[in-house]
Amino acid sequence: MRSASWSANSAENSFTASRTVSHSPRRAKRSSSRPGRCCAIRPRPVPWSVTSSGSAAGGLDIVSQTTLSVDPLAGMLGRCHRAHPKVSVRVVDPEQGPAVAHMVAAGQCELGLVDASVPTTDLRGMDLPEQEMHIVLPPDHPHPPGDTITSRELAALDLIVTPDTETRAAVDDVCTALGLTPRIVVETAHRAMIVPLILSGVGASLLPGSMARDAALRGARTLSNRPRLVRHGRLVWRSGPPRTEPHCRYRSCLRPPFKTGSGVFKSAG
Repeated sequence: MRSASWSANSAENSFTASRTVSHSPRRAKRSSSRPGRCCAIRPRPVPWSVTSSGSAAGGLDIVSQTTLSVDPLAGMLGRCHRAHPKVSVRVVDPEQGPAVAHMVAAGQCELGLVDASVPTTDLRGMDLPEQEMHIVLPPDHPHPPGDTITSRELAALDLIVTPDTETRAAVDDVCTALGLTPRIVVETAHRAMIVPLILSGVGASLLPGSMARDAALRGARTLSNRPRLVRHGRLVWRSGPPRTEPHCRYRSCLRPPFKTGSGVFKSAG
């Protein structure tokens, strides 16, 4: 068993769910039967260099789980791009969290963003800021006025989920802790569909803060779960000196204000 990096917490109430690496038989089957789907990365033809202004130029490969690529990776890349505008970044989407650690350890990507519950060896890393996930409802949903929702109310919603993701596992964990089965109305691999489905009244979904804010601007209702649903992630890289100058510069750019560390990921609490 491993500790889930999802935690539900509040001043009066807290719990951390525990589950195996493969949360359901279906996820276990996909993970074991297709272990190398995202492990083939085309070599980069772009050489790296340092410009006359001192910024780096060249290419950098990053592998990130989908939710972490939305938030915080997008903001992190914006900060680094301003400092190193000539670095070309390629972001790879893995099938499962363990693939992130594998691809970084194998040297297929210089940096990785991974759920903090995924164990790894021989990788250095830093903790990412905790990320609260929000429940997003259709504009005319009958949920009472206010900006909060309980876990039991969440379990009673018609839900839109993505398959084989940590977000889906978080929904399962919340419902399992209550002895309930989630009410899944749509399961889609197309993340871009989620907000349009919510706005059309199909159901609700659990989304990272940036996606929830965008949905709210389009008329959706955004709620905070009580106790809060918080995700913990890690930025990881191989031990030893950076492989390229863009890797070196980006790693330095991304480092503050995150807490650094190495070895097995810290479980959420």
